[in-house]
Amino acid sequence: MSAKRVSWLAGVVVLLGMLGYLRDPAWLIGIESGFRPWERGADGTRSRWTGGHASFFVPSTAAWLGVPIRTTFAAGDSPVTVTVTVDDRPAASVELHDDRWRRLTLALAGPTTRRVRRIDIRVDRVRPGNRGVAIADVELR
Repeated sequence: MSAKRVSWLAGVVVLLGMLGYLRDPAWLIGIESGFRPWERGADGTRSRWTGGHASFFVPSTAAWLGVPIRTTFAAGDSPVTVTVTVDDRPAASVELHDDRWRRLTLALAGPTTRRVRRIDIRVDRVRPGNRGVAIADVELR
């Protein structure tokens, strides 16, 4: 086999290894987007606001996910629709009609070949200050 062919094959092997790594990197578990800093509400609940779209990752070994959510309401406000997807598949949709906390409980699908699952939270409209929904500490089991 020629040196040129060996070099080309080595490049292909390295490229495939890099793509395999990027498909499921361990550091994804710490990646999130669309969230504001943590704050503590008047009721003592620790939460952070989203904009119109936020995402985070959870271990794929989790069987279910509990997501406490709420938003603000003023007189005459329309309901806010919150949609949650898991790995780009619809998982839950709820309309918020008031400002009380609600817990979305999502059963996560069976085993996967990846280490993490991507959770996306989308809000159909934001409140003043680009506030979507407040998310409290997520619970995994």
